[in-house]
Amino acid sequence: MKKHIVQLKNWILILVALLSFGGLSKDVKAALEHETCSIEDFKALLSPAAAPFLEQMAQKAKIETSKHFGNTVYLFTPLYIANYCENYCVYCGFNCYNHINRMQLNMEQIAHEMKVIADSGMEEILILTGESRAKSDVKYIGEACKLARKYFRMVGLEIYPVNTNEYRYLHECGADYVTVFQETYDSDKYETLHLMGHKRVWPYRFEAQERALMAGSGFFCTSWII
Repeated sequence: MKKHIVQLKNWILILVALLSFGGLSKDVKAALEHETCSIEDFKALLSPAAAPFLEQMAQKAKIETSKHFGNTVYLFTPLYIANYCENYCVYCGFNCYNHINRMQLNMEQIAHEMKVIADSGMEEILILTGESRAKSDVKYIGEACKLARKYFRMVGLEIYPVNTNEYRYLHECGADYVTVFQETYDSDKYETLHLMGHKRVWPYRFEAQERALMAGSGFFCTSWII
């Protein structure tokens, strides 16, 4: 854990340095000519001095993107199967104190929604729930994954963090990956955003990636910051 925190702090320091870099046009030109950008090059490209070079930067970015990823565009459809939540997050409309219509789809309803999405030509699905074990337990999510495998080539999950054996079960049910929104890696800031509920426990959420990786070959977790 300490190692991860040190690494994150180092990246934050680099970001601060990037944002504070003044930069000169010659530095920007030099960065654009380099095959591989250094930290100093990135500082120049993110500086105000790079404003007149946006078109050249866009062209270089296009070449680099095509080199590694071709012309692939990744599309998926998110499907909320439930929106009950037990957390109080200050930024979220789903938080437990908001008086909104709540619903949990049954398997027949889930299958109907998935068929409609698959019939439209989509081959990948992201299944989402609110963060409530009481209303969206792991078995319920697993059954949704089994249905999804009948319709989609790739099945993702965006649910509350779970234990390694539960990630393994969801993988066996058909899930290919999970995503976990972290919001911030600053633990002090995190507490000001998540005032109540299981999501308030920062270490358990932070370590969800490792638990997912331990769940089995091919199963992975992405952690998002917004």
